[in-house]
Amino acid sequence: MRITSVSPFSHCILGATGPGAGWRQRPSLEEVRAFILDWYQCIDEHVPVALLLSRLAKGDLVLKFPDQTIQSAVAFRDWYAKLCSPDLSVKHEVSDLQISWDRTMGYGAECLVHQRLTESNGKVKNQRLKAHWQLRVSALGTIEVTRCVVTRLA
Repeated sequence: MRITSVSPFSHCILGATGPGAGWRQRPSLEEVRAFILDWYQCIDEHVPVALLLSRLAKGDLVLKFPDQTIQSAVAFRDWYAKLCSPDLSVKHEVSDLQISWDRTMGYGAECLVHQRLTESNGKVKNQRLKAHWQLRVSALGTIEVTRCVVTRLA
């Protein structure tokens, strides 16, 4: 399954701030799906880092990529700055996105990701990735990423 459409929640989930920005009830699986799709879209569009940082859990964050593990806002900021280099373009295609919810663990998600990195000299690097997400609802009612483990597929 290839998801190519932009969700109706695009940027409103990641961009939600201020009083009343959170959910009045537990987010639906579709809202969590939209959050994850929007995450990749925001990275592709090189949105300001503050927008993504606002959706990372504070204190117990683990983002494990094939080449790096991130456990702080500072490390995320550095990683994202490299990804947003003017010499690099990145595009993600998400497929097979499966979302689950558990009362004690929060939301879990798994998806396949085709990542295409294009350098300014025209060199292209395609990667097939598998991402395992763990998300929770913050005290403000917004979705936060607590863990994301990304592995390369052959």
